[in-house]
Amino acid sequence: MSRMVGVPAGEFTMGSPKREEGRDSVEGPQHKVTISKPFAVGRFSVTFDEWDACVSGGGCKGYNPSDEGWGRGRRL
Repeated sequence: MSRMVGVPAGEFTMGSPKREEGRDSVEGPQHKVTISKPFAVGRFSVTFDEWDACVSGGGCKGYNPSDEGWGRGRRL
């Protein structure tokens, strides 16, 4: 079952300060991120079954991602 979560408009600082203990090199540089309009996003990952149903219904822009040989169904 798909559930949506609302993300409000606003802004936040992404990244960690250079002097933060345990900081990894990929955590910077810090920068401001602005979300100009609220939007909704799925709370859970989409399974192949759910995606395939979307494509079958004419949605998802017809994009059919590869399962990389793992199989489809309830896999994420």
